[in-house]
Amino acid sequence: DELQKALSYLQRTLLIYSKDEKPEKAKVFSAKEIEAILLYGKRTLFKYYRLYSYAFRKEQNQETKKLQVYIDFPLPTKPLTISEAIEDKASEQEEMDIEIKDDQDREEEEEEREEEEEGTEDMIKNLNVDNNTKRLLQAKLDQFRAQMEAKLDERQKSLDDKVSELSKPKAGAKKK
Repeated sequence: DELQKALSYLQRTLLIYSKDEKPEKAKVFSAKEIEAILLYGKRTLFKYYRLYSYAFRKEQNQETKKLQVYIDFPLPTKPLTISEAIEDKASEQEEMDIEIKDDQDREEEEEEREEEEEGTEDMIKNLNVDNNTKRLLQAKLDQFRAQMEAKLDERQKSLDDKVSELSKPKAGAKKK
């Protein structure tokens, strides 16, 4: 059988290399080494020889599949000078957006104040009190409005100062 043929071939090959026939062949293995090699072969390779023979010699069905794989490559990096320019443009755009938003907020506040003033004045006119009380209420209302406008103007100035500080280039920043 095939197992016996393979084992006998190994034995013959080992015997050839155990003879000292000068000058063609030199002795490579001793008798003890040959026994150890054969024992090792019987315990490992030849123990499962039929399995190995089946796995490596039996014709197997092959199924070929093709897959198209897409790999994302990172974009090439740009020089830092370009990056700084982009950051500068972005900060300029942010400042413009802030200014536009502030203008819109001011307009909305002004419209709300005007509506409130009209409503308050109408309410004072419709009260069932004498003219002297109406004048006192109107004076207090005007005084309150003036205080509120002063506070709002002060806050707006403080906000504008902070925005201008942030938009100034820093002392340690590099110039282009």
